Amino acid sequence: MFFALFLVMPVALIHGFNFIPFATFAPWIDGTNVNVQFAVKAINEFYAKQGDNTQRTLVAVLQSQSQGSIEVNYQFTLRVSTGDQSEICYVDVLSRSGTPIEVTKDPVCNSETLGKRVGGETPIDINDPDVKKALDFAVARMNAMENYMYLRTATKVAKVTSQIVAGISYHFSGVEMSTTNCDKMSTHQLSSCAVADGASKVTCEFKVWWQSWSTPEYQLNDLHCS
Repeated sequence: MFFALFLVMPVALIHGFNFIPFATFAPWIDGTNVNVQFAVKAINEFYAKQGDNTQRTLVAVLQSQSQGSIEVNYQFTLRVSTGDQSEICYVDVLSRSGTPIEVTKDPVCNSETLGKRVGGETPIDINDPDVKKALDFAVARMNAMENYMYLRTATKVAKVTSQIVAGISYHFSGVEMSTTNCDKMSTHQLSSCAVADGASKVTCEFKVWWQSWSTPEYQLNDLHCS
């Protein structure tokens, strides 16, 4: 059993799980995405015009946000490599059906400094209060999205890391999500719900992005379960 959630989709039924999309959910995509590939090409073309012919190759998509459905505006934060150093690049891309993809503003790339890499993942304690808040948010979003009678709770977390990317991105891996004895019509707080006997369990991965200056402060950027 496997499910993944993405933005710009109607109610999605994936292997028995029915989800209602969250309006501010931003998809987490990788280098196989045509818009990301175009963004990397645009970075190289932009800097070539400035006399910098260094070829930059994609290392990772650190952040992706999108707005719109017919005309989709993507905001990418990318880690690229020049061969001897890595850079963080910010690129805005406009994708429209039937027309070429275009960059809406000049890309900006900054070198990463050793010792404090922007976006560098660092292991962090699951008992950290801020980490718990991020996990609680992810669990609440999953319960809101999943068309299932009972609430789920996190019963195990294998690993959690944080990274600084215009805020803090928390990456939860190996999260065991178990059904509780509380149905979604109840008024109980999840913390008071016991794990059900013979609970249904799935293992999930969450990516939660936190920005203290944003409303809401948290966004669920990725959710995959199996």
